[in-house]
Amino acid sequence: MGFFLVARYFYPIAPAVTQWIVVWAAVESLAAFYSLSWAFHKSDAIFYSCFVGGTLIRLSSMGVVAAFLYIHNIPLLIPLLSLGFLYFFFSLLQVPYIVYGLW
Repeated sequence: MGFFLVARYFYPIAPAVTQWIVVWAAVESLAAFYSLSWAFHKSDAIFYSCFVGGTLIRLSSMGVVAAFLYIHNIPLLIPLLSLGFLYFFFSLLQVPYIVYGLW
């Protein structure tokens, strides 16, 4: 919620973009969580493939979001900081569920 308020204060178009970024980060993190939890009890090659694949998808989506924001002349700071922070936050949330089998 704090990111929405900061974005609204600095630039009026940023909150709408930031809200879509939050939704995208949540959906992508859920997909990464389910793929990692599925691959956790499989072989090491499958687990590391899912881990690296999820990381590459997150990195490429940050690039796509940055390009989209740049093309539409939207300030990059708040939406990209929101996306990076949310990826970090959701990754920290999913670690105990995967390691300790809390799902």
